[in-house]
Formats: sequence, structure tokens, C-alpha cells
Amino acid sequence: MPRRSALLILNSEYTDPGIAGLPRPQAEFESLSDVLSSPKAGGFEVQVLLNKDVQTLREQIARLFQDRQEDDVVLIHYVGAALQNQFGDLYLAASDTQADVLDATGLPLRLIRDQLDRTRSRRKLIVLDCPTVAVYSGGRDVLGSTSGILEALEGDRRGRMIIVSSDIITGALEGVQVIGDPAAGSLTRYLSVGIAQGEADLNSDGHIGADELYEFVYRESQSKDPTGPMPRKFSSVDLESFILASNPVLQPTGLPEELKGALGSPLAWMREGAIGELERLLESEDKSASHAAHEALSTLASDPTPQVSKSATAILQSHSASLGSIGPDPSGEGLPPTPSRGYRIPAWGWVVGGVLLLFVVGLAAGRAGLFGTRSAAPLPTPTSEVAPATTVPVVATVAEPPTAGPTSAAKPALPSSLGMVAIPPGTYPIGVDRAIDVGDYWIDRFEISNASFSDYLAATGQPLPRYWAELDIPNQMADHPVRVVPWDQAQAYCEWNGKRLPTEAEWEVAARGSDGLAFPWGAEASAVSLPSSGTYAVGSILANRSTFRVFDMAGNVWEWVDKPYLPIEEGLRVLKGGANNFQNDMARRLIGEPDASSMISDAGFRCASSAAQIVPDGSLLLTDEFADVSSGWYQAAEPVEEYFYGYHPTDFYHVQVTSAENCLAVRHEAPFNNFIAEVDIFTAKTSTENGDYRHGLVFREAEGEFYAFLISPRSRAWRVVKNQLAGMDILDQGVAAAIRGEPQDARDRLTVTANGPRLSFAINGNLVSTIFDDSFREGNLGFMVQTLDEALAHIHFDRVFVWALPESANLPEMPELAAAGSSIVEPACKGAVTGNDLLQNFVTYTVAEGDTLSGIANSFGLSLAEVKGANGRRVTDPNVISVGQVLIIPEA
Repeated sequence: MPRRSALLILNSEYTDPGIAGLPRPQAEFESLSDVLSSPKAGGFEVQVLLNKDVQTLREQIARLFQDRQEDDVVLIHYVGAALQNQFGDLYLAASDTQADVLDATGLPLRLIRDQLDRTRSRRKLIVLDCPTVAVYSGGRDVLGSTSGILEALEGDRRGRMIIVSSDIITGALEGVQVIGDPAAGSLTRYLSVGIAQGEADLNSDGHIGADELYEFVYRESQSKDPTGPMPRKFSSVDLESFILASNPVLQPTGLPEELKGALGSPLAWMREGAIGELERLLESEDKSASHAAHEALSTLASDPTPQVSKSATAILQSHSASLGSIGPDPSGEGLPPTPSRGYRIPAWGWVVGGVLLLFVVGLAAGRAGLFGTRSAAPLPTPTSEVAPATTVPVVATVAEPPTAGPTSAAKPALPSSLGMVAIPPGTYPIGVDRAIDVGDYWIDRFEISNASFSDYLAATGQPLPRYWAELDIPNQMADHPVRVVPWDQAQAYCEWNGKRLPTEAEWEVAARGSDGLAFPWGAEASAVSLPSSGTYAVGSILANRSTFRVFDMAGNVWEWVDKPYLPIEEGLRVLKGGANNFQNDMARRLIGEPDASSMISDAGFRCASSAAQIVPDGSLLLTDEFADVSSGWYQAAEPVEEYFYGYHPTDFYHVQVTSAENCLAVRHEAPFNNFIAEVDIFTAKTSTENGDYRHGLVFREAEGEFYAFLISPRSRAWRVVKNQLAGMDILDQGVAAAIRGEPQDARDRLTVTANGPRLSFAINGNLVSTIFDDSFREGNLGFMVQTLDEALAHIHFDRVFVWALPESANLPEMPELAAAGSSIVEPACKGAVTGNDLLQNFVTYTVAEGDTLSGIANSFGLSLAEVKGANGRRVTDPNVISVGQVLIIPEA
């Protein structure tokens, strides 16, 4: 009979003062020991080691694996701390472990790995309920990175399951100082409760499989602490699902006695006839009977009679979709065609069969006794046509990928530009101190979602990954990014859409922009808060957006890329961007095998294309480069007091204030409420070289009240203000090195994101402020110029874009304790446009057939240069004008 042995190790007391300073585990060890040793539950021979030295642990682990048989079940459950040295080696802490000499005093994971490789047992479970702590100088720099704890125990990848409370480094130990949050996990408590109360018996069949137990603790972790590190597992390819414990609350009913008799019959045709009844029970809603039938069929699959074993194997394979390993990440592989069934003996047949069995056995015994050694003629064995059994490997890894399948849809000639962003050609910084030339290309604005991936699977005839059903994907997470995708399938999806994976350089350029920012939102990782685990709806965190308006390139999921810009080993692939549980800067690259469990567990992707079919983008609410003087901005006929504003045909819009301590705000008559707005700004003229002034973007303006985001090019200061009739409140302010200054070739690009009361502000892609204020919810867009001690400021505005927010963006509520503004109040900005200053002040001429630019200029008494200059970008070649083209005619 197979042996079941468990070694439970708990360490909470240490002689090393640094390790002793780590949070102590609150493990329910006694409860776990009781439930594992109970004959009604685990049925294990349990040995408990509390606060033992490293030599004792080494010895007892070695003894645990000695003299094992293939069907023996071996369990090690450790609670304490995993320690990593500067070389990446991992050790479990014993009571006498010293952090500065781990090689001599720690329990190396490679020792456990070697034992797992050498033992004959094919059913081994290792549970590590402990944080991973870096114990070397500079360890704080690797906080949040993958620990490699699963990979350290994979070994020859045979007959084992590894479950860890987390696979990331959550703490660092420098001397006696504990850095980070290396809190103990909750695996032990969840395991104990799951078995003792039967809650881990997810299919209510009376048994708790190792996969079921993992799924239970995973669900509990998500439910109890959704933002904390999640448990992870590794299962070797050859590991058959095995029973870890019985449900002590619900005991299995088992098989009918007459069916048991048939299964134990020496007659092959009786055993084969039982297969039909076992299949009926296999499909029964009685999970206990179904599981018992599955176990019986598994036994018959090894029957010495080929026809019996083939029939049982065929039935198991045809039902493998519902009987495969259970967990949050099972395989999404397809199944072979269902074979034809063996015949079934009805219930009454078992009675007749039993009588016949007694008769035949008695006859055989009589012949043996009465007629010596003469053998009876063999009874004919009923046959059935059963398809040859095909071995289907059960792939159980950290998370099973859906498999790439054939593409049934024709590849489009060019993909639509909808949902994509055009990246202009140029020389861009990448990596560390590198630059690269890229041509123009398109890249998806968002990561590929579960909903989009589901459409692809349906169109190409591929099954949905089974772990989707457990998390109700895509129904509950349709707009979250798809994950657990190997590189080949990501590429196949993109090709199905007429696209491709972006090259590593293209991906990084889209994420970092022309300034090579470390993160999509700027230089500081802490400027945007992302979840520490799981995923979120694509585009829903508005601040996680690059200067090219590409969303979620940091965190959420790692993203596959093609064609690395630095050499890597043949056969390996690159992931970029990090995941929520492993956040990194945009230059970081993760290199590994394209289908390895450690690579794909949080791997998603987005697509790219070298060209696209341009389709109008409904999310673009306003775009203006001021080439069209009828685009809706106000135009002063002449300077009004200290103000002038209007088109600078046809290059940009200009606003001028000609006295110190003054202010002018202009508006565009088109109200917006929630949006992303951007504008380029640069200084054209001032009267001094050191006077201070501000300029910026006005939004939600109505009747002279508005918000404004302003920068001071000379002092490199910025501020967010709320202009009311009674005065101007300063909502936030600061200094930003990202402000480029005054030269016209060093434009500053301001970005405002307005989502209900949540207002965010960026300068040249660097997020500088996020505030909450709900004074104004809708209004016009505009520009503002404010002179301080500068007597004249002539400012140009260009390239205005306003986009609707992504559909996934949730409208936030106004926090109860949000500040309503500072106590600093300045005079209100009173300068404004007048209702009469519209475009009729411009003289225009519509080009007719036969016109030339010089002839038009002569007819208005102007020179060719004057007319060409007034039309800016509209006329780049004076010899080329078009019929119907509207030209600006400057005043003579």
C-alpha cells in the first residue's frame, strides 16, 4: 500500500538578530498537523519540526525521501523565511541560520531539489509559506522582482508540484534593518481550513486533489487580500492529479457492490462490460460516484488485457476536459475526437453476470480438480470497436497557455487605424545611453483584452482556456488584458488581424517618447500608483499613458515583442513593461523561453503595423493646427487695450498681453467635460530678458470662471489655478525641470486629463500633479497668458488635441477630505475675448481656375511674399495652389 508521509517545518525563532527581526509567521501548524494526520482527512504519517537547526532539517529531509516507491506521496510544508544572497541562490532559514554565511548555515533549495530528482516517488508536493528576503547590501534594489523560487525547485521537472505563497522578493535585510514588507503568507491557514472544513473539495466528490487545494488557496488569497502577493505553483508535465486528502465533512459514496465485483472479475469480458456503467457514473451529477468511477477507469487503463485497457483509456480521454487537473490556470489545449464507446451492461446484467460468474468460476474449479491439468477452452470475449488510444499529455504549469491554432480568417491587406496610434519616424533614445532610428509605424493604443482574444479563439476554432471559467472570463474581466499567452500565439493573433508584434525598439519608443522617459508618465516610478497584483481594465488608469498616448505600457501585464535591439540567445524571446506584481522601468527587458511557465504567467501583448488604413477616430473630439482660420477661435480685429489674440495664419494661434501684472484668457466655443487635452506652447516675444510670466491651458470655462494649468518658462515653475469672479485660487504648484524654456524650437507640451473631480497635469510627458476639485464640471477650452513683472508676453499656441476618455475610465467620486484649494488668492484673470471678435475680420480669397498666387497678390495690391507669408503652412510652394483653396489676404 502506498505510504503517505509529511514533514512540517516551522521556524519563528532565530539566533541571527537580523533574521529574528523579520515578521513572525502566525501559522496554524497544530491544526494543519491534525488534519493531515487524521485518517478521515489526510491520512499522512506526520513529523513536525519546530525551530530546529539546519543540520536537523537536512537530516530529516534526506530521511523523508529514502526508500520511496513510485506511488508514495511525499509532502514538505515549510513556514519561515526564504533568504536570497547576492548571487541569486535561495536558502530556507533554520533556527541557527546566519544571514552573512548562508552557504554554511542555511538550508539550500538545491538540496531539496536534488532529493526531488533522486527519489522514486512520482507524487511530491512542496509548500513554502514564507516571504523571500534579499540579505545583502543593495538588496532593496530588487524589491518587487521575481525571486526564482519556483525555478529553483523545478529540477528534472518530474513528478512534483511546488506551491509558494509568493514568487516575488518582498523584503530586504541590511544588517538588522528590515526593508520592504516581508510579511508571512497565509497558505498554512488556508490549507488547514480548506481540508478540515472540506471547502477545498471544490467539486464535492469527497476528495481533495492537490490541484483543487491550490485553486482553493488562490481563491482565498484573491478574496481576502486582493492587493497582496498571490500564491504561485509549478506542476511538472508528467504529474498525474493525486488525492491529497479526503473531505472529512463529505465522505465519498463509492461504487455499487455488484460493480465492484465485476471490476474484480478474472474474466476480461466482465471487466470490459463494467466500463459502460463506469462511463454512466462518470457523467453523473453525483460527484462522489463520478470520482470513484474515474479512479476505477484509471485502474482499468492499466489492465493486462489490451481490449480492456484500450476501452478504459478511450473513455478517460473523451472525458478529460472535465476530469483534468483543477486550478486557476489549467490547460487550454484541445482534445482529440471522442472515440466510439464500449458496450454497457445494464443494471440487471450485474445480477445475471454475478450468477454466471459463480457458475464459471465453479466450473473452472471443478475442471481443475476432476480432470487434472487439462485446460478449458477459452470463453469468447465480446469486442467493440474502440478508437486506438492516443496519449494526451496533461500540461500543468504556473498557468497553462491557450494553444495557437489555425487561422481561418483571411489576413487583411492593411489593418484599420482605429485603436492604434501613429508613431512618427525619427531618432529616439532607447535602452541605456543608446539611440535608434525608426521609420513611421502604428501600435495598438491598448493591450489586447480578454474579449478581443476570445473573438480570435472563436474565429479560429480554438477552445477557451479552462482557467477562464474559474474566474468567469471574459464575462467579468472582458476589458482586462489577456495573459498567459506564449509568444507564438501572440504573434498568431497579430497576424490574424493583419498586424505583427512590435519590435523591441518600436515598443520602447512608444512607451518612452522622444525624451526617453523612464516610465510612460515621466522619470519617477512613484508618480503613478498601480495595483500590486492582478490586472485592471485596459485604459482605466489614465495616468499610465505615454507621450504618444499609448496606455498601460508599465505594469498590468508583461508584453511580448519581436526583434530585440540587443543580441539574445537563439530561441529566447523578450518581454517588456513589467506586470503589476513586478513593476519595472521601460528599458528593462525580461529574456526567456517563449513558452516557459515563468515567462508566460503574466505575459500579454499588443500589436503593431508598418502601415494602416486611415479611419476617422471618433475619440478625437478636437484637433487644430490653426491652418483653418474658420476653426472657431476668436480673432481680434486690432489690439484691444493691452490685449491681442487671433490666428497667425496659418501656423499657430497667438495671445499677447502688453502690460505687467495683467492677464488674458481666450476660449474656443465648444464645451467639454471629461477629456484629455494637449497643446504645444512657446514664447515668441517679450520686452525683457528676466521678467517673469506664465502661459498655459484653460479648461471648463464658463462665463469667465475656469481652471488653468500654467507654466513659467523662465523660473520653470508651474501652477494649477481656479479662476473665479472673486479671485484666483492656487490649487497646486511646484517646479519642474521638464519645462524647456523660451526658445521657439524648444516647445513645451502641456497635457490636462479631466475625469470628473480628478484632474491630472503633465509637462512634456512628465506627470507633475493630480488633484481633486469639483467646482466646474464642464466648459470651454482656451488659452491664458499672465504677465507678472514682464511688461510684454507674446505667446504662440499650436497643435491642440482633445480626446474622449477611454470607455474603461471610471468616473471617480470627490474624496471627502480633498483640499478645496490653498489659502492663497490672487486677483481674478479679467481679460477676455469679446463676442464681436470673430473670423469676419479676416479677408479671404477662394482660388478659382486659372489663378496664380502672384496674380492674386497683385489684385490686392500686395507682394507675393506678403501673401505667402500670411498663409504659412497652407502655401509651402508659391507655384502650387488648388482650385477651391481658401487663402488669407493680409491687410495692405
